[in-house]
Amino acid sequence: MAGVAECLNRRIMLYYHYERNYNRGAPVVAVTNPDIERITATLPELSPERVKEIAEFTSFLAEKERKHKAFIGECIAAEANPERYVFNNSNELIKAVLESVSEDA
Repeated sequence: MAGVAECLNRRIMLYYHYERNYNRGAPVVAVTNPDIERITATLPELSPERVKEIAEFTSFLAEKERKHKAFIGECIAAEANPERYVFNNSNELIKAVLESVSEDA
């Protein structure tokens, strides 16, 4: 059970390290969080099955957050490059979309 708590703490430390060093946002004041400490204290009371569920759920949330940040980055990049495309009809639009998908693959 300590493995899940250790994993949570490691992810928190990595998040704060990223925020402080790469995101250049407001400086991170505290590494500890009362919610995380409460979760960590509760973990020993849970069954191994529940701990596994928590580990899987935190992995799911981390992946979801990673995808969201990537999406936000793509949106910001698209806004920074305001290229306009003009199509004469819907067939040209569909053809352009299909070609861009085939280029990405």
